[in-house]
Amino acid sequence: MLEYKRERQAGGENSVDEEKICVEVLGYKSGYVRGRRAGPKPRLSHSSYQEELDEAKRNARVARERADKVEQKVLLFFEQLENQKVTIDDLKEGLVATQRATTKMMSYFQQLRQTSHFPATSPRSYPGYDAFRAHGDC
Repeated sequence: MLEYKRERQAGGENSVDEEKICVEVLGYKSGYVRGRRAGPKPRLSHSSYQEELDEAKRNARVARERADKVEQKVLLFFEQLENQKVTIDDLKEGLVATQRATTKMMSYFQQLRQTSHFPATSPRSYPGYDAFRAHGDC
């Protein structure tokens, strides 16, 4: 192969591709590399490597863009989750305050009922209820 290369260069060819010389000297067989048994076929040009590299770069860029979008969505979901936690805490505080106020009101009404002179029965049993209803104010 080295002799073949020297002959080519002596013949005036400046750039001699070693892969082409290999194919000319050893012959080409698809899917087979001589002396290496069955395996990947040798590449004959630099352009095929460049095409693969360009495709790999495109795939990497697309994957990076997808990953960025997913990361943005995850960050948005975490922000929404934090907002929901704050809302839940606020609602819990409001519920506790409402329960305290209700307990105080019930206690106040029980004390009022125990200290008042009105019986703990229906309003109809209050003195003057019938006269009040007769005026139509209820």
